[in-house]
Amino acid sequence: MANIKLVTDGAADIPYEIAYELGIEIVPLLIRIDEQNYRVGLDVGHDTIHEMLQNGHRHRIRTLSPPSTVFEQTYRRLAMEYDYIFSLQHSSRLSETYREAKQACARLPASLTRVEVIDSRSASMGMARW
Repeated sequence: MANIKLVTDGAADIPYEIAYELGIEIVPLLIRIDEQNYRVGLDVGHDTIHEMLQNGHRHRIRTLSPPSTVFEQTYRRLAMEYDYIFSLQHSSRLSETYREAKQACARLPASLTRVEVIDSRSASMGMARW
């Protein structure tokens, strides 16, 4: 039987505890607050971000896609254990995350493992229905 791993990005909004229980690998989205990048859900929580937005903090806040190098490192690490990796990203119409994942996949040697990057055409928990 083939070993299969599911990878998604932080836009799926799957709590890390649940992802861990289900064996889902999450590549966190990034948020830039002023001049510093943070991994959403790891370095800074959703509650903190929401609070900053609600309270009118004078911070410059913007979201960023994880760079392709992060996806590549993730795929290479997982390829040591799994035969197939399915990487389900949020909609390519909403950000560059899908494109970054595809670029990472293209840099992997064909002999490493089979990685399939999928555009869910959705975001948040809607990705779970995919």
